[in-house]
Amino acid sequence: MHQQFLKSCVKLPNKNGTSPDGISYRYLKNCWFTISPYLSEIFRASIDSGSIPEIWKSSIVVPIFKKGERNNPENYRPISLTCAICRVIERIIVTKIYEFLTRNKLISENQFGFLRNRSTTLQLIKTINDFSDAMENKKNIDCIYLDFQKAFDSVPHDLLLFKRRLIDIGGKLIQWISNFITNRKFTVKINESYSDDYHVTSGVPQGSVLGPVLFLIYINDLPDIIPVGISIKLFADDVKLYVTHKSNQERKQLELALINISQWCKEWKIKIAPTKSFVLHLGNNNPKHQYKLDQNIITEVQSIRDLGILIDNKLKFTEHISNIIKSAYYRMRLLFKYLKTRSIKIWKSVYTSYIRSLLEYSTVNWSPNSKKDINRLEKCQKFYTKIALKKCRLPYIRYQNRLTLFELPTLENRRKILDLVTIYKIINGYTCLDPKSLFNFSERSSS
Repeated sequence: MHQQFLKSCVKLPNKNGTSPDGISYRYLKNCWFTISPYLSEIFRASIDSGSIPEIWKSSIVVPIFKKGERNNPENYRPISLTCAICRVIERIIVTKIYEFLTRNKLISENQFGFLRNRSTTLQLIKTINDFSDAMENKKNIDCIYLDFQKAFDSVPHDLLLFKRRLIDIGGKLIQWISNFITNRKFTVKINESYSDDYHVTSGVPQGSVLGPVLFLIYINDLPDIIPVGISIKLFADDVKLYVTHKSNQERKQLELALINISQWCKEWKIKIAPTKSFVLHLGNNNPKHQYKLDQNIITEVQSIRDLGILIDNKLKFTEHISNIIKSAYYRMRLLFKYLKTRSIKIWKSVYTSYIRSLLEYSTVNWSPNSKKDINRLEKCQKFYTKIALKKCRLPYIRYQNRLTLFELPTLENRRKILDLVTIYKIINGYTCLDPKSLFNFSERSSS
C-alpha cells in the first residue's frame, strides 16, 4: 500500500486548488514522503472496514460558464472538486479495477472512453474507415447519435452496485465502493460564497477518480443488445450506432437496435433526449429513411460534431478545417492582446499548447489532401510566428527562417509524422484496433 500511495501522489496536480477538507494537492506532494506511512495505514483501515470519513464524500461544485445567456443555469458546466487525500486512495483502487477488467477482458471492445490504448482518435479512425469503405463500395450508411440525458448524474446506486456484482467485484472492495457512492453531499461555490449542503441521491460521483470507471461498468452491457449487422461505438456516455445498407431489411435492424436501447434505458433508469439525438445519412443514393425513438422522429442533419470532429454527409472535412482555423485565429487574437513578453521560448510554448494542439487534434482522421486546405492551415502558423516575432521586437524574416528561430516544423510535416506514428502504433499492437481491419498487408514471397 505504501508504494502504491507514493505512485498516486506523484500523479497529483501541482496546484493548491479548493478541497472540502482544506488540504491541497501541493501540500500532499510536498509532504508525501513524511506522511505516506500514516496515510497508508488509514487507507488500509478504510478498505478493510469498508468505512470512509464523511468529509471524503463531500465535494465543492463550481459552475463554469460555457456560452449563451449567463442567467440560464443550463449554460454552466458544474465542476466538482473532491478531497485530495481521497483521490489518492481512489487512484489506487481504480488501478486495481482496471487491471482486473483488462486481464479478464470484461469491458466491451466498443467502449473507447477512459481506457488505456483507447481514445477519441482511435474510435474515429474505426468509424471513418467503416464509412469510407461503405461509400467506396457504393453503399449507404445511416448513423444515429444518441444523447443520454445527464447520464452520470442519473445512475441509481442500487443498480450500479448490482452491476458491479455481475462482473465479480465483491468482498471488501464492493463494501468500500458502496459506502463511497452513497450518502454523498455537495455545496456550490460562487466567487467566495458557499451554498448550503445538498445531498446526492443518484449518479456516479462527479469529479472523482472512481466515477468514470463506475459508469463504464454500468453501461458496459449496452452493446450486447445490439442486433447483428449494426455497429455501435461508445465513448463513456457518447453513443452512436450505424448500419451499412442497400436494402430496407438492413435499415430495419437499426430500428430494432433503437427499440432495444429504449428498453435498456427504461430498465436501467437512463434517459435519452430525443431532441438532442440525430441521424446522419451518408451515400449518394441514400433514401434517407426516417427513424423514430419512442415515437419521436430523430432529426436528420447534414453534418455533426463527432468527438470533436465535424463530419458531414459527404465525408468531407472542409467545414471542420474552416472551424478550427476560425477558432485558432480567435485564440491568437487573445494572446496577442494580453500576452506581454519578448521571449521566443514563451511564445513558442503558448503556441504549441494553445494553438497548435487545436489545429492538430485527431489529424489522422481529416488531414487534407487539397493544396488549398493545406495552405489555409499552414497560414495559421505563418501568421502566428510573424506577429510573435514583432512582439519580441525582432526584425521581419521569411517563414522558413522563423521556423528555425522558433524551432518548429511545418504543420504539414507534423501531420505526416503523426500519421506515421499512429500507423506504427496500430500495426505493433499499441492500440485496441485490429491492423487487419484497417490495412491490406502484402505477403512477401520467399525465394
